[in-house]
Amino acid sequence: MLIEIKILAAKIHLFLIFFYITSIIIILFLLDTLVLMFSNLFYSTIFPILIAICMISYRSSSLSEFNKHMAWRSSGSTHQELIENLYRNGLINDKRIKNAMLQVDRGDFTDKKTDAYSDRPQSSN
Repeated sequence: MLIEIKILAAKIHLFLIFFYITSIIIILFLLDTLVLMFSNLFYSTIFPILIAICMISYRSSSLSEFNKHMAWRSSGSTHQELIENLYRNGLINDKRIKNAMLQVDRGDFTDKKTDAYSDRPQSSN
């Protein structure tokens, strides 16, 4: 269930990024058309302001909140530290899941023991 939620969240995240990029491309196209009509003065003043507004709205959206808790930010030097970091960063939300994950050491299932507790995909034995 947790994996399906993360997959759905990732799909939503990708859709929102696509939506933002598409919106910016459309805005740029419209601005380019307006620039041809009005002058370089318009382009040199309004365009940077519009880009700044787009960037501010993107960074202040819940999408950037979602990114703060995504994977690859919770690595640890031990199995327990990895699980604690995943729990603290909101990637594990349920105490029962945390306790279950603490029962099974990730290092037992990875090829490279030195990278076993890095918060990233691992190759298995």
